[in-house]
Amino acid sequence: MRALARHLLLAACLGAPLAGAQAVDPASVPVSKLALPAFLFVQLPKESPKTFYEHDVNWERVYVLAGSRMVPVEGKFKIRTFSVQSAGLTPEAVMKHYEREIGALGGIKLATVKPGETTLLPAGDTERRRAFEKLRHIGTTDALEQYLIRAPIGNVWISIAVFDDGLNGSVVVVHEQPFKPTVSLLKVQQ
Repeated sequence: MRALARHLLLAACLGAPLAGAQAVDPASVPVSKLALPAFLFVQLPKESPKTFYEHDVNWERVYVLAGSRMVPVEGKFKIRTFSVQSAGLTPEAVMKHYEREIGALGGIKLATVKPGETTLLPAGDTERRRAFEKLRHIGTTDALEQYLIRAPIGNVWISIAVFDDGLNGSVVVVHEQPFKPTVSLLKVQQ
């Protein structure tokens, strides 16, 4: 267990993803002792200050990549899409921006999907599109990186994707939380 934690920490420091053939137990990721900023936790690259689509829900089920496995997590969810190319950025610059920002919060990279890669996600168009829909990203992305920040406030899953042949990007954040019912039983009056 300690060896895996060291491997995760080393992979994050080197910016290298874990081996694609292995599933990762989120509990093996060290808990960050750093204070996290308010939810969404990360900012867009400064060159792309405007989003062209945002959607958030207080509680939702979203799939994330835990190494080679797609697993469902539940909690507060937000997707934000933004311009990459028209902001003068490259897909690599976007990924590096988020790698630095998430790493500074104690986040660990759990998976990387490169353009055309089929190791982690299905190869067929229909199956691949469904997988990206479960991950809440648009279409079939060119590249995707999945991060996890384990914090005292709960797990924070952040995935970054670039799509439309490098034109646009998206950030999906899930602050994992248990479901809190907002209804209660009525008291019977005697």
